Amino acid sequence: MANLKPAKSTHPIYSPNLKIQGLHSRFIGNPRINQAANNLDRIGWILGGLLVVGPVILSLLSSSPHQPQSLPISAKALVANQVIELEVARTPQQQAVGLMYRTDLPANRGMLFLFNPPQTVNFWMKNVPIHLDILFLKDGVVKAIAPKASPCTTTPCPTYSSGIPVNQVLELRGGQVERLGLKIGSRITIQPLNHITQQK
Repeated sequence: MANLKPAKSTHPIYSPNLKIQGLHSRFIGNPRINQAANNLDRIGWILGGLLVVGPVILSLLSSSPHQPQSLPISAKALVANQVIELEVARTPQQQAVGLMYRTDLPANRGMLFLFNPPQTVNFWMKNVPIHLDILFLKDGVVKAIAPKASPCTTTPCPTYSSGIPVNQVLELRGGQVERLGLKIGSRITIQPLNHITQQK
């Protein structure tokens, strides 16, 4: 995919103010007890850091950075009398990964990004080895197009902006926009899969 360009995190991994409650010294007058308590206090700092940093490290280790994500097909787009099956990236984590590391995207497949409320979004092609067409939509109407976005080969990666607030971004195989005759103002009907199933 062209993955959603992440913003800088405002949440530090480790806060120096974090301590485990109950390990501060409450003993006064006995140097040996105070030293032991101080040692426990230092241990508290270390354990506090491990408790905060540990899960982050485990999370990074458990998710291979070179594995593409595979989301279930949960929507369909009706474009120029053709049906395109869509993986839907809903969560910030799913949107950040998008189509990274995908080496192929069939012509009848794509990925849909949903944003609520609508917002101006920027996409890039970092770690995306294939060309993609990126369509920025507002309620199914195409507002901007980045056709045949290329894999990123420079630092920093070029970004592709919606320019205006949108609530949907559709990524298709590179060249699909031209093949399907899509342009600014084109309407794309997107239906949840369960909605389609209920109509049958």
